[in-house]
Amino acid sequence: MRLQTLAVPLVALLVVLTAAETTSATKWKQEKWPTIEDVSSRVLYPGERRVMNFTFLNRLPIKMVEPVLSLEVYARLTDRRWYLIHEVTDPPVIEPVPSGEYEAVAGIVVQYRWEELEPGASAPIRFRIKTSPGTPVGVYVLRMKVQFVHNEKEYDFWSRGHFNDSAFLDAMNMTFPEGVEGILPETSFEVMSDPPDEFIYVLGVATLACFGLAGYLWWKKR
Repeated sequence: MRLQTLAVPLVALLVVLTAAETTSATKWKQEKWPTIEDVSSRVLYPGERRVMNFTFLNRLPIKMVEPVLSLEVYARLTDRRWYLIHEVTDPPVIEPVPSGEYEAVAGIVVQYRWEELEPGASAPIRFRIKTSPGTPVGVYVLRMKVQFVHNEKEYDFWSRGHFNDSAFLDAMNMTFPEGVEGILPETSFEVMSDPPDEFIYVLGVATLACFGLAGYLWWKKR
């Protein structure tokens, strides 16, 4: 059974990654944490490139000064197992799409920068997904984190992929690594194999049959 595209926020994902020692509790309620919305659903075939976008929303009651949003592909999910991205041959890569609304920095980790984001402000995020002919099929998950300054103190929000298992369990109980104040959602896209030739043939035959039936009904009404 084909995996369905998971282009929606993903939080409860199981993967072992490193994280700092858990030492502090968050100062903001979960419903006030930054989030993403209006995620565009994307499906690609190997060798294709597509633009994907979402909206980053500052739900905190404070202004984010010099916020930096980092985004990267870090895992591949199939119907059999989970792979970290370094285990994938010819993985997809992402690159920022230029915009006058942010400063974007390309690299293994794509970064978006603003001078500030007011409480309730939203910011569009656009990036291009690039695959190669050898990119394996599956659902690819993007992790993210946002760092900003408020009253000369630095704050972080991480998505699931930046926690290890034990740190994430603590985070679910509202206890976080030092400097981290909450959890960001994750998003994803799917790379599918090309439609089989027989499917295209059947689709073509069905299309011709529909045109033939429509022509026959039109002739019969005359």
